[in-house]
Amino acid sequence: MFEKSNLKNCKSCGHDFAKKANECPHCGQNMRKGLLLKLSIGIGALAVLCTFAIPVYNNPIKDRHSI
Repeated sequence: MFEKSNLKNCKSCGHDFAKKANECPHCGQNMRKGLLLKLSIGIGALAVLCTFAIPVYNNPIKDRHSI
């Protein structure tokens, strides 16, 4: 049947290497970059959405008259 391979292909040089490796042993290309960047962009986007979700009252006296 089909076996799961523990190898992945390097996008830089095309050689196969272990999936658990952080970099290609043939060319040295880093394979796990971008995770921290994606996480920080996600947290930043969430912070921006939260700031727009907080209501802002410019004139509290006018609001009391409308009640």
